Amino acid sequence: MEWLEYHRHDEIKNLICNTAGLQGEVDNLLRADHAIIIEKLDAVCTTLASLLSQVAEFRGLSVAMVPEAELSNQAVHVLRQLVNSDAQYIIYTPLDSTRVGFQLSNDELMQFTELRFLKDDLDKLVSLGLLTAEFTGSDTILFHITRNAVRLIGAIEKRAAL
Repeated sequence: MEWLEYHRHDEIKNLICNTAGLQGEVDNLLRADHAIIIEKLDAVCTTLASLLSQVAEFRGLSVAMVPEAELSNQAVHVLRQLVNSDAQYIIYTPLDSTRVGFQLSNDELMQFTELRFLKDDLDKLVSLGLLTAEFTGSDTILFHITRNAVRLIGAIEKRAAL
């Protein structure tokens, strides 16, 4: 609090002091391992950059700051197909090195453009919290939609309509 006061961050200091829950969370952060906190902040930064890479005004900035964060066109296309359907999940089954079973839970076939990067794109969507993966015990994976996926596609489509 002294540091905030010395550096004239009175609004932040007052917010922390007047919000008991926030003060407890700040105390917990200060007691946590610094390296772990930095690692988690880096993960948050990468996630935010990935999401911002889909907004035209922020794409250049996000790709410049975190080049590996950009979502591929295929990843967005796959996500859009799921969001715009009435399906709850995608069924992904590798058949061999050149074929996969890839369909929605309502039996509609999914479209994709680059088979060799499809699993990578699905894993990226999972790491960003846009899909969740359910392993079935066989080679089949069910990728479930999340609310964040719906929000992201809604924001992308809203922006494209402007």
